[in-house]
Amino acid sequence: MQLRLVLLALAFAGCLSYGGGDVGSGIFGVAMMGPTCPVERDPPDPACADRPYQGDLRATRRDGGVAGVFATDARGEFNVSLPAGEYVIRHAGEPGTPPTCSAVEPVIVSEGRWTRVDVACDTGIR
Repeated sequence: MQLRLVLLALAFAGCLSYGGGDVGSGIFGVAMMGPTCPVERDPPDPACADRPYQGDLRATRRDGGVAGVFATDARGEFNVSLPAGEYVIRHAGEPGTPPTCSAVEPVIVSEGRWTRVDVACDTGIR
């Protein structure tokens, strides 16, 4: 039931234009950061689980131009309207400063569609 409400909210959000893109296309997802403890244990310590990243992310076009900077909420969730195209999602802060965030692969946004993106943010803790 909760997932249906989230999807409904995202569908409604798709009716709004955040980045001047095609109405109804863009990306949504969650950004998580970890590791949160310097030593991983077996079995894993629940207190050391990845945590939501609340901050700014950047969507960059294939040509290197910035398509938009957007924020994640306290749960690490985000959604942003983008026109159809290929994007790389990264942390919006200064390069080389933690956390280092990125989606695993470039993201393809199709016209009239929303694409799910999971973003991993490395805290630098070792």
